[in-house]
Formats: sequence, structure tokens, C-alpha cells
Amino acid sequence: MQPTVVQVNFGTVQHSEALEAHIRGKVASVMDRLLNRVTRVEVHLHDDKHNGSNDHDIRATVEARIAGRQPLAVSAIGHEFYGVVNRAIGKAGRAVSHTLEKTKSR
Repeated sequence: MQPTVVQVNFGTVQHSEALEAHIRGKVASVMDRLLNRVTRVEVHLHDDKHNGSNDHDIRATVEARIAGRQPLAVSAIGHEFYGVVNRAIGKAGRAVSHTLEKTKSR
């Protein structure tokens, strides 16, 4: 099986080499334990401004593609990039693990 491909889309967020490196490292550490069953991970970042106010919510959506299955998508929202990214990638890892455990038990 091929290694996991990671694609980072900054959407409405200004590109940051440091944040991209953090995302790639976090995905690698979370998905590494999933035995290369995840073929692709896409991370989408958005900075949503609410109703003309100065309030911004950072949104990270992670889509994980498991070989032979439909993609799984999860999101996290907050006010700080690294925390939001960590939560979304953690959720994606748990969702993939859960899906693979269900497959094993059948």
C-alpha cells in the first residue's frame, strides 16, 4: 500500500510554512498508527468572520480517505489555528480507527 498523501488547503487563511509543517507532522503521527489504510488526508482551513463583526472563528475540516471506503470528514472550530488543527486531526484519527475496528469485527 502507498503511504498517506497529505494535502493542505489554506482557503481563506494566509499560507504559513510553520502551520503547514505542523499539520503534516500531526497527520503523520496520528495516521501512522493506522497501518497505512488511509490513502489520502485533506485539511481545509478557513477563517470565518461573523456578520460583519470582528469575531473570527478558525475552522479546520479534515477529510480522510480509507482504502476501499467512502471518505470520512470531521471539523473543529475555535480561535487559535494550532488548537483547531490538532482537534480536527485527532477527531479524524478516532473516526478512522472506529471505522477500521467496525470492519475488523464483521
